[in-house]
Amino acid sequence: MAPAILLPALAAAVLAGGVAVWRLQRRRDEAGEERLRDLAFVAIDIETTGLDPRRDAIVALAAVPFVGGRPRPETGYTGLVNPGRPIPAAARAIHGITDADVACAPSPAAALPDFLAACRGRPIVAHGAAFDLAVVNRHARAAGLEPLRGAVLDIGALAHALFPSWWDLSLDGLGRLLEVAPVDRHTARGDALTAGALFLRLVPVLEQHGVLTLGGALRLQRGTALIPGGPGATGGGLTGP
Repeated sequence: MAPAILLPALAAAVLAGGVAVWRLQRRRDEAGEERLRDLAFVAIDIETTGLDPRRDAIVALAAVPFVGGRPRPETGYTGLVNPGRPIPAAARAIHGITDADVACAPSPAAALPDFLAACRGRPIVAHGAAFDLAVVNRHARAAGLEPLRGAVLDIGALAHALFPSWWDLSLDGLGRLLEVAPVDRHTARGDALTAGALFLRLVPVLEQHGVLTLGGALRLQRGTALIPGGPGATGGGLTGP
């Protein structure tokens, strides 16, 4: 993976066009707070039987650690999961995972301990993080496992804060904005790798607006209002300008 670079040409053009951006006063780092440029994090993604976080089940999991600006998939977790139910045709059409593919895969209760272990102790980065965490933690509780807690950064929310007029907050749309080519789209491993790469491209943009630390990014994210049913709500949205 190429290291994070300065604001790409496309994003610069958006800014030059008069797009309003978050203006935050630069301040000293809080004691002990991790700087974004030095942040070791875990990018995650899941594939499921559908889009209802209260009922749908996991069919694939990926947790990819990023250290020193590079992915370390060999130290993370990637695998198929047997959801214990047929995978609907609508879901198969998106991720391509069939009942036959998961027939010999572990159950969520068997797969989650290794996935959760790969995630613990580091901030999590994801696209549509609320959905992924809701599904993962529901399965974890059902299996008697400790759910994931701690810092979670959603690249859609962060991008919306920085580029509020950019309407397509899907992974593909963010890739166009930040000039990152998606990897193995609609696979858990590929989408996790893509989310991590997009976050690295957002870091210098965040720094240009005074957001230097993990805490600062979390505060910016909390102040970002995504439109219900619009960009970021389900990973979709209209195409950008």
